[in-house]
Amino acid sequence: KKRRNYGYETCSYQLYSIFQIDFVVQNDAPYPMGDNPDIYKPIKDAGMFLPVFRTNSVSTSDYITRIISEYDSYLQRNLERGYSRHDLGITFLKEKRLEVRRKVEGVQKTITGYIADFMEYFYEPISHRIVDFISPLNSPTTSDVSDQEDSDSEIESKNK
Repeated sequence: KKRRNYGYETCSYQLYSIFQIDFVVQNDAPYPMGDNPDIYKPIKDAGMFLPVFRTNSVSTSDYITRIISEYDSYLQRNLERGYSRHDLGITFLKEKRLEVRRKVEGVQKTITGYIADFMEYFYEPISHRIVDFISPLNSPTTSDVSDQEDSDSEIESKNK
């Protein structure tokens, strides 16, 4: 199937209804093209235009990237809320991919929880016991200190 090239000059309510486009989001500045002072005027008049106000350091591309990157999460949330794949306009395969991903994430969370529980209940108490066992071996006892003092006294008396 050959796709036609639809540029800005073809922005019209009819074109948007063909592609089932509900809204156009763009900054509110007029976009003149040729003799047309604002190519979005028919869309604005139809109530399908949502203005986005310009912010320094935030571009339209940033908005689009955020929307696209969160698309699967949006679909997943709405499927969990009870919307059908038909309501969301996705294919059977896309629905099943999202379902598998949700189940894999659930298994990952379960495994992570088991590991955290293991560390809390087994590793930490054992590590404390090991430290408690080794600590007396590393610190000098009072008899060790007095033995060292005795040997120091003997060495000093021999050197005199």
